[in-house]
Amino acid sequence: MPPRAEIRRLFEAIAHRYDLGNHLLSGGVDRRWRQRAARIVREHQPRRVLDLCCGSGELALAVARQLHPDHHGTGIDLSEHMLDRARAKLAAGARSEQWSFCAGTIEQMPFPDRAFDAAIVGFGIRNVEALAHAVAEAIRVLRPGGLFLSLEFSRPQLAVLRLPYQLYLHRFVPRAGGWITGQPAAYRYLADSIRQFPDQPSLAAAYRECGLEEVTWENLTGGIAAIHTGYAPDPASASP
Repeated sequence: MPPRAEIRRLFEAIAHRYDLGNHLLSGGVDRRWRQRAARIVREHQPRRVLDLCCGSGELALAVARQLHPDHHGTGIDLSEHMLDRARAKLAAGARSEQWSFCAGTIEQMPFPDRAFDAAIVGFGIRNVEALAHAVAEAIRVLRPGGLFLSLEFSRPQLAVLRLPYQLYLHRFVPRAGGWITGQPAAYRYLADSIRQFPDQPSLAAAYRECGLEEVTWENLTGGIAAIHTGYAPDPASASP
């Protein structure tokens, strides 16, 4: 994992074409993944939502469109350039009154305990320096029983997909991403970080070890991506 400053620099450099790169390289399926995540969030009807590693606000906007108009959302991200895009995107979607954004790291957030009903993260949990610290912070700011949801790249479950996907990820994506954004190093990092990231059951086990309860996952597009969900523990319900 590169240092946090290097991660910030990579995302600052590609912010201007980050969404275009995502949509082109995924063939638009990334939108469907976020929509599925947003529908899961809607089932819980949270009033206070925290978007971790919010980036350009794609997941925030998808969730905002699904929730009751009186919800409030907060996004946090390392990159100011990404946050500028998120603010503009939510404003264009008539959601600027409901959502606010701040710069920061999710391993140490400036929010009070139990401030949110749901904490979500889309394609960002791979980039944290310390997963245990990040999840512990998410649990701290969630109310007891609050939803934690991560949408992330994972491991294809269909054998027929594995080799073509690896070739696409490691050979095509850095070249095409570099052409789209002018930053091939960012897309080499993307491919390497996906390869090094835990698979579905390993990530679920890590989340449980971090303290989340009832952790499950749902594969998307044959496991190329996956949604993991879990819940903040309720100390009042713990056995004496």
